[in-house]
Amino acid sequence: ISDSSLIYSRVLNRGCFEMNGRYYSRLSSIERSYRRHITVNGQRLVELDFKSLHIRLAYNLEGLNPPSVDCYDLGEVGRGIPRALVKALALIMLNISNGRGLNRALHNQWAVTLRKAQAERTYCSEMGLPQPDAITGLPDLWEPDDIRRCKAAILEAHRPIAGTYLMNGQGL
Repeated sequence: ISDSSLIYSRVLNRGCFEMNGRYYSRLSSIERSYRRHITVNGQRLVELDFKSLHIRLAYNLEGLNPPSVDCYDLGEVGRGIPRALVKALALIMLNISNGRGLNRALHNQWAVTLRKAQAERTYCSEMGLPQPDAITGLPDLWEPDDIRRCKAAILEAHRPIAGTYLMNGQGL
């Protein structure tokens, strides 16, 4: 990769330092299946995966221990809700200030997720690699009732952080 791909920029939530943000580079947008082949100065790039990172950070910021299981597994309250929907919605709920834009934000994010999943499936097929199955069989669009049920389950399962970090615009 070129040196210009290693340049990072910070994207601030709502354009201010007080609302946190994230660092991005051109590497951030490369599909997962491609990233495993990236080298820098001949060294293979290592990608660390921190499971349920944002939910866990919210618990830690409150001085609480996060659930010891996958934070996107909502247990009984989330029975039958696909993990992919829980993850997408929970991440949006951590950054949105109220519920009005929730459905639109989810549908926009879900469209990106589906495009990335299709690109990854195509790449794996071309390379003779096993197919990823995290998105297989999920709808192109979520029904409002699915979204309401998932939102309620997330708020219930993560009640200790709901008042401070979910749907109040705090962001992480």
